Amino acid sequence: MPPKVSIVYPMYNEEENIYPAVQMATEVLGPLTDGNYEIVIVNNASTDRTGEISLYQGTVPMIFTAARRPRYRASWSISRTGTTTSISGIVL
Repeated sequence: MPPKVSIVYPMYNEEENIYPAVQMATEVLGPLTDGNYEIVIVNNASTDRTGEISLYQGTVPMIFTAARRPRYRASWSISRTGTTTSISGIVL
Protein backbone atom coordinates (compact mmCIF):
# COMPACT_ATOMS: atom_id res chain seq x y z
CA MET A 1 0.00 0.00 0.00
CA PRO A 2 1.47 3.41 -0.94
CA PRO A 3 2.09 5.96 1.81
CA LYS A 4 -0.71 8.35 2.75
CA VAL A 5 1.53 11.43 2.66
CA SER A 6 4.90 12.37 1.16
CA ILE A 7 6.98 15.30 2.35
CA VAL A 8 9.59 16.67 -0.05
CA TYR A 9 12.78 18.32 1.20
CA PRO A 10 14.81 20.04 -1.54
CA MET A 11 18.35 20.32 -0.16
CA TYR A 12 21.52 22.08 -1.27
CA ASN A 13 24.56 21.74 0.99
CA GLU A 14 22.39 20.80 3.97
CA GLU A 15 24.45 17.99 5.50
CA GLU A 16 23.95 19.41 9.00
CA ASN A 17 20.19 19.81 8.54
CA ILE A 18 19.11 16.48 7.05
CA TYR A 19 18.82 14.58 10.30
CA PRO A 20 16.91 17.36 12.18
CA ALA A 21 14.52 17.78 9.23
CA VAL A 22 13.85 14.04 9.00
CA GLN A 23 13.48 13.77 12.78
CA MET A 24 10.93 16.60 12.87
CA ALA A 25 8.94 15.15 9.98
CA THR A 26 8.96 11.74 11.64
CA GLU A 27 7.70 13.15 14.94
CA VAL A 28 4.85 15.02 13.23
CA LEU A 29 3.85 12.63 10.43
CA GLY A 30 4.22 9.38 12.36
CA PRO A 31 1.24 9.86 14.68
CA LEU A 32 -0.87 11.63 12.03
CA THR A 33 -0.50 8.85 9.46
CA ASP A 34 -0.07 5.79 11.69
CA GLY A 35 3.48 5.54 10.34
CA ASN A 36 2.30 5.44 6.73
CA TYR A 37 4.32 8.29 5.18
CA GLU A 38 7.30 8.92 2.94
CA ILE A 39 10.11 11.47 3.16
CA VAL A 40 11.68 12.45 -0.17
CA ILE A 41 15.06 14.18 0.01
CA VAL A 42 16.09 15.84 -3.27
CA ASN A 43 19.80 16.59 -3.39
CA ASN A 44 20.27 19.67 -5.58
CA ALA A 45 23.84 18.90 -6.73
CA SER A 46 25.29 19.62 -3.29
CA THR A 47 29.05 19.93 -2.93
CA ASP A 48 29.06 18.74 0.69
CA ARG A 49 27.97 15.36 2.13
CA THR A 50 24.22 15.99 1.60
CA GLY A 51 23.97 13.27 -1.05
CA GLU A 52 25.86 10.69 0.97
CA ILE A 53 23.84 11.36 4.11
CA SER A 54 20.51 11.34 2.25
CA LEU A 55 21.35 7.95 0.74
CA TYR A 56 22.16 6.64 4.23
CA GLN A 57 18.81 7.93 5.47
CA GLY A 58 17.26 6.06 2.54
CA THR A 59 18.23 2.70 3.98
CA VAL A 60 15.11 2.76 6.17
CA PRO A 61 12.43 0.93 4.12
CA MET A 62 9.42 2.89 2.83
CA ILE A 63 10.20 6.07 4.71
CA PHE A 64 13.01 7.77 2.80
CA THR A 65 13.56 8.25 -0.88
CA ALA A 66 16.60 10.10 -2.18
CA ALA A 67 16.74 11.77 -5.58
CA ARG A 68 19.72 13.61 -7.00
CA ARG A 69 19.98 16.39 -9.55
CA PRO A 70 23.38 16.41 -11.33
CA ARG A 71 23.36 20.20 -11.77
CA TYR A 72 22.11 22.97 -9.52
CA ARG A 73 18.54 23.91 -10.45
CA ALA A 74 15.94 26.45 -9.38
CA SER A 75 13.82 25.52 -6.37
CA TRP A 76 10.68 24.93 -8.47
CA SER A 77 12.57 22.37 -10.55
CA ILE A 78 13.80 20.56 -7.44
CA SER A 79 10.31 20.55 -5.94
CA ARG A 80 8.98 19.06 -9.16
CA THR A 81 11.63 16.32 -8.99
CA GLY A 82 10.49 15.51 -5.45
CA THR A 83 6.84 15.51 -6.45
CA THR A 84 7.39 13.14 -9.37
CA THR A 85 9.61 10.88 -7.22
CA SER A 86 7.03 10.54 -4.43
CA ILE A 87 4.57 7.68 -4.50
CA SER A 88 1.72 9.00 -2.36
CA GLY A 89 -1.32 10.96 -3.40
CA ILE A 90 -0.63 13.87 -1.04
CA VAL A 91 2.68 15.74 -1.30
CA LEU A 92 3.81 18.43 1.12
